[in-house]
Amino acid sequence: MLALLGRIVGKAVAEAVIEEYNIEKNDLEGLKTALENILPKVMQFEATLEEGKLKTRSNCPIYKKYREWCDKGCIPMIESFARSFNPKIKVKRTSREPDKCEFEFSFGTQLYKIHKQESLE
Repeated sequence: MLALLGRIVGKAVAEAVIEEYNIEKNDLEGLKTALENILPKVMQFEATLEEGKLKTRSNCPIYKKYREWCDKGCIPMIESFARSFNPKIKVKRTSREPDKCEFEFSFGTQLYKIHKQESLE
């Protein structure tokens, strides 16, 4: 049930953020912009784009309050959020600690290069 709720929340929040902040890019840069517009309002958050990957780090308060959400709802939520920008975006949680969470978003090396080349043409 938490996975389903996570997917619904992720998609709804992404759609609202895209509309609210007029985000037009459907790539990792657009995703970064969206995350930077909402997450710092509720937690410490930083994001960097490097080598075709978006890497994020946050001090998320959810783990201490509702660990089951982290275990079952968080990944479906962030995957749904990211895929609202582009269905080819892949999500990987690279670290999870009680107060710190890190994610990596990518198209995969080859897909990212193709996507970037298409956007240049």
